[in-house]
Amino acid sequence: MSTGIDPTFTVGAYLVTETEATGYTVAKPFIVTLPFTNDPGSACAYERTVSPKNQIVSVTKTVVDSEAVLGSDIDYTISASIPAEPMTSLSIEDELAIELGQATNVLVHTEYATTSADITLVELADYTLANNGPGGVATDNDLSIILTPTGLSKLNDLRVNNPNLKLIVNFNTRVIVLPANGTIRNDAIVRYPNSTVTTTPTDPDNPIDDNGVETRLGTLTVNKVDSDEVLIADGTATFELWRCALNSDNRWAVSGTGPINVFTEASVMNVSTEADLDAYALSNPPVSSFETVAGQATLYGIRAFNFANGVATAGTSDICLVETVAPDGYPYVSGLSGTTMTQHIRLIT
Repeated sequence: MSTGIDPTFTVGAYLVTETEATGYTVAKPFIVTLPFTNDPGSACAYERTVSPKNQIVSVTKTVVDSEAVLGSDIDYTISASIPAEPMTSLSIEDELAIELGQATNVLVHTEYATTSADITLVELADYTLANNGPGGVATDNDLSIILTPTGLSKLNDLRVNNPNLKLIVNFNTRVIVLPANGTIRNDAIVRYPNSTVTTTPTDPDNPIDDNGVETRLGTLTVNKVDSDEVLIADGTATFELWRCALNSDNRWAVSGTGPINVFTEASVMNVSTEADLDAYALSNPPVSSFETVAGQATLYGIRAFNFANGVATAGTSDICLVETVAPDGYPYVSGLSGTTMTQHIRLIT
C-alpha cells in the first residue's frame, strides 16, 4: 500500500516491510500494534503515525576519454555513498559495453573521510573481483566487486564519524570496437543490503537522474579543397592530427608528445573483438600522419569534437589538424570542409 491513512486496519499486530524506492535505503521491518497507549493507564489510541528513517544513497559514474581513439584506454570512476547503518553486504557491478575490453588496473578505495585517513581496500582480503571481459572465463563483459566481511567492517567503522564517505572504484578499459551508433554507454549498479541503485536513468526519455556516462567516437573526413571549395584531386596533402590548446597569445598550438595515431582504412569497421583489433593492427597499424587521396582522407574512431569526458563541450575542440605537406602549387592555408566534425577541427599551419 502507499503512504497515508488506510481505514481498513482492525485490532492486531502488523508487520511492516518497506518496498524499495530508488535512491534511498530501505528501513528494517518493524511491528505496529493497534490499539496502543503512550503511557500506562492512558486511553487506547487507534491511530498511529510511523516514520521509518531512510537515507539517500547515490551512485555516479565519470569517465576520462579526452584522448580516446580506437585501440586506446579510457578511465572510469564509480562513486557510491555509504549509509550510516552498518552494512551486511555491498557489491558493485559494471556491465561494460561490447565495444570495451576487460577492466584493468582496478583500484577500490574511499574518499571524503575527514576525521581519519581514507583507506585503500585489498583484493581477496577486503573484496573479491570477478572480471569476465574479453580474455576472461565468461562470454559477458562484467566487472563485479563484492566486499568481504573484513572489507565491510572497515567501511562501517570508517563511516561512523564520516557522513560524506564514499566508496570509489577506478579502472581502465580499452576501446576495441567502434560503436555502430557512435556512442559507448557505461553504467554501474551498486547493491546495498536492502536497496539497489543504478546510474541508468529511470525514464530514458526524461533522464533527469542519469548518472551514467558516454564516450562518443566517429569518423572524421578531411577534404582538401581549393578557394572555390573544389576537391584538389591532383597531388596529395599530408596531415597530422594533434591535441591542441590555446597558448599565452590566445592562439591554438599543438600539445602532447606527438600526433595522434589513427586508423585510415574502412576495413577497421569490421573488427569485432580485441583479438581482431590486435591482429588487424599488425597488418594495418594506426599512423601518425596521413595523405589525401583525390583530395580526401578518412579517419576512423576519432573522439567527437563536441563531447569529452562525459559532457558536451559547447562546440569547442581540442583536436587540431596540422598540414605538413601541401599539394604542388597550393599553400598551406587551403580550406577544410566536409563532415560536421571536420568543420570544427582547427587547421594549424
